[in-house]
Amino acid sequence: MYYIGIDAGGTKTSLSLYTESGELVENIQRPTCHFMKVGYEGMAEILLEGVRELIENHQIGLDAVFISFGLAGYGKDAKIRSSIDQALSNKFEGFHYCVYNDVEAALSGAFKGEQGIILIAGTGSIAYAINDNEMIRAGGFGYAIGDEGSAYWIAKRMLETVTKMEDGRLEKTSLYQHLLDRLSLQNGFQLIGYVMNTLGNERDQIASLAQYLYEAAQLGDSAAISIYKDAAKELSELVKAVSKEVNGQRKVAYYGGVFKSGAYILDPLKEYLGSTYHLMEPTETPEFGAFILAKRQYMTKVEPKEIL
Repeated sequence: MYYIGIDAGGTKTSLSLYTESGELVENIQRPTCHFMKVGYEGMAEILLEGVRELIENHQIGLDAVFISFGLAGYGKDAKIRSSIDQALSNKFEGFHYCVYNDVEAALSGAFKGEQGIILIAGTGSIAYAINDNEMIRAGGFGYAIGDEGSAYWIAKRMLETVTKMEDGRLEKTSLYQHLLDRLSLQNGFQLIGYVMNTLGNERDQIASLAQYLYEAAQLGDSAAISIYKDAAKELSELVKAVSKEVNGQRKVAYYGGVFKSGAYILDPLKEYLGSTYHLMEPTETPEFGAFILAKRQYMTKVEPKEIL
């Protein structure tokens, strides 16, 4: 039996083909298939194209492959869950598969199916764990009302800081000119048109601006470093909220683009959490986590748990 583990988040879709023993055969990447961006049918079509490529590349029959979908947005909202299930059912007739939330796949991969807390800070943010088969989470409320410490939140804080430097509410630091230079703008007021028109006020596009905060931090800018500290505090509170509900679990795996900032986010995060917490990189990828969940379900015939 072959397994396809899929990590379908808000920015990309990653599909990995594994052997029975968990050996990676091939990984392919596709654009995001999030239903809020491409619709439910569009989601299923992107997934089907990726799955077809893998099984055709390796001449695998439908009876010899089991698919595990780790999908962003697949959670407690019954209407959304039903729409996703229906779209997959329409496209994947004859396939064997299971469906989980992408966060559960990431958690499973981070600890190879064992216990722990996963802290995700990418475009959005969430902390997540399992306790006695119960899904525990903190955060993940979306960019409009939450996602503190995420790349979007960090980028928005950076933009707010630069606009305050523009009109005199804050003293200018090197961050001000650095951002304007990187965006080819003359002053902070032009950020209005840049965000609304050039970026279309689009979440992922705004989140991508966080890279310029990292550059400013590398130059030693105090405002940039302060924003990272604030983000770390928000992320630490997510972890602590989950830890209280999982018998004081202290093992935490971090995952997501925000952590590419390295010590600027990790050092203050460690300080806010304290020495009793153990921060670590994930042991395996979310795709491998989806493989673990798929194999477990295939071998035990257990239904996927309702999560989030």
